[in-house]
Parts: sequence; C-alpha cells; structure tokens
Amino acid sequence: MSQENVPTTSQEVNSQEMAMHFGLPPPEPLDLSGGNISENWKKFKQKFTNYEIATGINKKESATRVATLLTVIGNDAIDVFNTITWDVEGDDTKIDKVIQKFEEHCEPKKNVSYERYKFFSRAQESSETIDQYVTVLRKLSETCEFGTLRNSLIKDRIVLGVSNCKLRERLLRVQELTLEKALDVEKRKSALKKQLSDKEEKSPPNKTFNCRNCGTRHGARECPAYGKTCHNCQRQNHFQNMCRSRKKVHGLEEETKEHHSNTNLFVGAVTTKVEVQNDECFVMLPVQGHVTRLKLDTGSQVNTLPVEELKKIIGSNPCMDPCTHKLVSYSDDKLTVLGTARLPVECKANVEKELTFHIVDTNQPGLLGLRSSQDLGLIKVVMMTNAEEEQAKLDVDVKSDKSPQRLKEEVMRKYANVFTGLGRLEKPYHIEEDPTVTPVVNPPRTIPAALRDRVKTELEDMEKRGVIRKVEEPTDWVSSMAIVEKPD
Repeated sequence: MSQENVPTTSQEVNSQEMAMHFGLPPPEPLDLSGGNISENWKKFKQKFTNYEIATGINKKESATRVATLLTVIGNDAIDVFNTITWDVEGDDTKIDKVIQKFEEHCEPKKNVSYERYKFFSRAQESSETIDQYVTVLRKLSETCEFGTLRNSLIKDRIVLGVSNCKLRERLLRVQELTLEKALDVEKRKSALKKQLSDKEEKSPPNKTFNCRNCGTRHGARECPAYGKTCHNCQRQNHFQNMCRSRKKVHGLEEETKEHHSNTNLFVGAVTTKVEVQNDECFVMLPVQGHVTRLKLDTGSQVNTLPVEELKKIIGSNPCMDPCTHKLVSYSDDKLTVLGTARLPVECKANVEKELTFHIVDTNQPGLLGLRSSQDLGLIKVVMMTNAEEEQAKLDVDVKSDKSPQRLKEEVMRKYANVFTGLGRLEKPYHIEEDPTVTPVVNPPRTIPAALRDRVKTELEDMEKRGVIRKVEEPTDWVSSMAIVEKPD
C-alpha cells in the first residue's frame, strides 16, 4: 500500500465513533505471537464479519472497511500488512484482497492426508459428552475435503470412537444409520438415564429387616404373622416358633432365608403312575388354618403344593414369590414351577412351622419332603449301629452256613468279569456341553519336589493302561490336577 492510501486518523476516529454509536466493542486484536495462528485468524475473521454487519460497516466503501479492519486487527498484524507485496496497485484498499493476503499468511499449506489422519484417529475422551465429541469431529472434518460424504464419515467415526460400548452396540443395530439417527439414539439414551436417576432419587429404597414376629425378612407392614394367633400364648401377631413367652433352650435360631439358585431339585414321588393306596402315606394338616391332604415323601428334597390347593387356602389370586428352581422327578420328568409360598403348617402337640412350598400346576396331591416331615415330627430316621449290622451279618452267616470269606469268594467267582481289569462302559457315553459357557484354562498346580518322580511314574502307568491319554496340542478346556496321597 502506498503511503497516501494508509488510513488516516480521521478515518480511524470515524470508525470508532460508529462502533461506539452502536454500543458494540470491537473484536480483540489478532494474536500472531503464538499458539494456533490459523485458529486465531479464523476466530478473528468471524468476529470481524459480525462486527461489520452489526455496525453497518459492511455497506460502506471498501477503503473504509479496510481502514476499520486495520484499526482493530492489532500492531502485529499491521506489521504483516506493511510487508505484503501486492499483485496489482490498489489491491491494498480492497477488503477481499486484504483478507485473502492475511489468510495466505495465517493458513499454512494444507496436507489433506494429515487432516484426515487427525479426524479418523480422534476418539471420544472420558471427560467428553457426545455433543462435545460431535462438535470436535465437525471441526476436524472442515479441512478434510470430504465433500458430500462429510456427514456419513462423521457418523462412522462416532460409531467407532464412542467410549460407551453399549451405545456402540445400539448404534450398530440401527438399520440405515445416519448422523441424525445416531444423535437421536444418544439423546434418547441420555433422557432415559436422567429419568431413571430422578426416579431413584424420588423413591426411597424399600428397606427390609429380620422380623421377630414371623422369623422371615420383609419390608414394613408386610409381616405374614399379622392377625395370626400364637398356639403357645394365644396372643396375636406372631407365630408359635417366634413366641417370646417361652424359655429358650438353645441360642440357635433356624435360618429361614431362602437362597434361590438355578439348580435342579429332586422330587421323589412326583409321577403319573397310580400307586396302591397302602404303599403311600398321607396326612391331614392345617395349612394356614385350612386342612390340607399332604403326602409324606422322604425321597423329595422340597415341598410341593398344587396351585388349585393354594387358591383354596389363601384365595383365588394367590401371591407367590419367584423361583428359579427346576423340579425333576425320579423318571427325569420336569415340573412347571409357578413360584414359591411360605405357609404356616400346624402339626400335633401345637407345633407350627413356617414351610416353603413350591407351587406346581398338577392334579397330584401336595408333598412334604424329608426335612419338613422331620421338622414336624411326622418321621423319625433310625440309624442302625455297627454292632447291629455285624449281628445281622452274623445271623445271615449262621443261617446260610457260609463265612464272609466264603461269600466273598463265591461272589467274585460268579461275577468274575466285574472284578477283572479297569472296567469300561460298553457303549460310548455322551456328555452334554452347554455352548454358552466360556471355556476355562486353569494353570497347573505346583507339585512338591518330593512327589514329582512318583507322580510322573503314576501318570506314565495310567497312560500305558489306557486310563488317560497324553495331549500335546492346545485345547479349550484345561483342568488342574490335584495330588492326594492315600494309604494302600
């Protein structure tokens, strides 16, 4: 720019007066001393463009706009302006030419490959929200020259770069995913999370406690003993086994908490076969005040009750606790368990117990298992002593006129094939494998130095006899070997 065309002090004053007239402060000077000069120029240019529009300077002559720019741009930028070589005389008064020269000075030559590398390697940081991450990706994509693929590539980078794995899985399940759909999925997820958080804050947790009246754990005003009469003291609102008017013989209390697990429980006599009445043992017991016909079954691990019988006891719409147990009969038949219910059962001598019944959909009578039958005093297990066993064996020997040694020899001679060799199954045995279970490779246990030679000799002997097979290739499952010395 020639010295005659340098903006005069009068022009600077008029520009400042116009800005003050509108009450708008000018943009801060352009920082060329350090940092990201390219980014500093972009922000200054944006602010100056808005400043021109707000003050009306954009409608003035080009020379006036250049003068305003040089007034607010700062001393460092003025030094740059004074060293610019102009292609055509008079370009120094044209606002578009001046801005172009500043852009050439502040914007280095762009390396598209490097800009795209920065874009595709940018992942969401732990402290960033999804909105902040999208803003960063939009900014990085401006210099990547993606063209019409810009939004699509931003969407792909969001899917690959989000730190939340569950959000990534949800995005991958969306058919024909777009950038707008991806942002909508995140907004709905954030809104649902906030609603659940607010609900948790408003609704206090349901506290449970060990009840001294019924012996179970439940929430406030949920005691099953409420309104019931104790058969020991004839008072209400507690069960007999929790009555505090009697003396405690022992300090131990029966644990009533049920530990549910997804296991199979054996129910001995659940079958569709018709049994002879004389071979079955039934008992009539008051279950929560309702006389119920139950079958004593020492082979059953649990108590069962038909759902229709439960409706007769507590009403047509019974409330049951969830149950994950699977009931399996002796014939390997599986029963459908609708749930469990804890009910007070009264036996002779005013004995009352709180028992857990598995509610099943069957027309068979309810069962009382071994443990409950013992607790109610209905069954007593009598164990034979060693002396009685020896006497029984002696009686057999006397009657048969055969000593134990002769009996042993006769049995081994009669069934010689059973006592020869290791014993093998005649047919291949198929082992069911759950494909959902993840294989486990356990590390080998350390063998004491004093036992290593003996263990090695035993393993080699078992391999020769065909008991085990040496495996050298990798396998999905590896179990650790436990070494236990046993007397001969």
